[in-house]
Amino acid sequence: MKNDQSQTQPQVIEGSLDTPRIISESASVASPPATAAPPPVTVTSVGIHDAATPSVVVAEPSDLPASGKKQISSADKVKFIGLAVFFLLVAIISIFVAVVIVNMGTENLVAELEKAILEAGPFGILICLGIQLVQIIIAFIPGEAAQAAIGYVYGTIGGGFITLAGALLGSICVFYLVRKLGAPFVQGMIGDKDSGRFKFLHESKNLNALIFILYLIPGLPKDVFTYVFPLTDIRPSTFFVLSTIARAPAIFATTFVVTAFREGDFLAMAIVAIIFGGLGIIGIFFNQKVIGLVNSLMKKISPHEHHEDDKA
Repeated sequence: MKNDQSQTQPQVIEGSLDTPRIISESASVASPPATAAPPPVTVTSVGIHDAATPSVVVAEPSDLPASGKKQISSADKVKFIGLAVFFLLVAIISIFVAVVIVNMGTENLVAELEKAILEAGPFGILICLGIQLVQIIIAFIPGEAAQAAIGYVYGTIGGGFITLAGALLGSICVFYLVRKLGAPFVQGMIGDKDSGRFKFLHESKNLNALIFILYLIPGLPKDVFTYVFPLTDIRPSTFFVLSTIARAPAIFATTFVVTAFREGDFLAMAIVAIIFGGLGIIGIFFNQKVIGLVNSLMKKISPHEHHEDDKA
């Protein structure tokens, strides 16, 4: 009797995550065990959930990291905005020139165009300031053409100061952008090669004199310097004063040359053009050697002297 009870005692068989099923041994003997039905599978919008196994969540394609998509850097955004502003200014100038040409004859076209720009008053000056400002921000745009055009219209003095003011505004914008966004922004704007070859500036013991000399020599990449020097500990006011004063000779030389050409003073034009043009050619084609020479000279002049920002 005892054995019969043991044979009819129910057994408990656990089944995955469902409620345990109770069957008798006699039932299991009477019929072969039925194959257990697979647990229900629920398909949802975020993945597949199996009741018998831990949940597996498959992310939607939109949730996956876009490894193949290139993120837009701050440098690229500034380039795009700068180019957009530049082309907008060019478009405004082109429309202005087109209107002037339509309303006047073909004789003395340049003189009439110059007169129209001058009569535009502050609007003409603002356009010139904007062109020079954008040229500083977008470092690969040559600055000499803009300087010559401004000098031709406003003369040696007026064109020189307008160009210098635009260069100062551009330098201020770039300086604080670099201070805000750091080295990755500089690398994006001027490239790894240019940003890497000016690392010696961080080790300079006479940074103020170095800024003045590098901005004074014609043909050197001054707009690239404008992106590199803010990475040092130079004071903003010191940088603005030194770089602007040092830019002045080359800028006024450019405006003088085009003014002399306009007035027919070809001898004076040739003398200034040969001097500054020759220095500019050396600076353009041998800029790395010139920069290295200036750096070596600074080390010899003050090997133990730290600039004022290091003392602060």
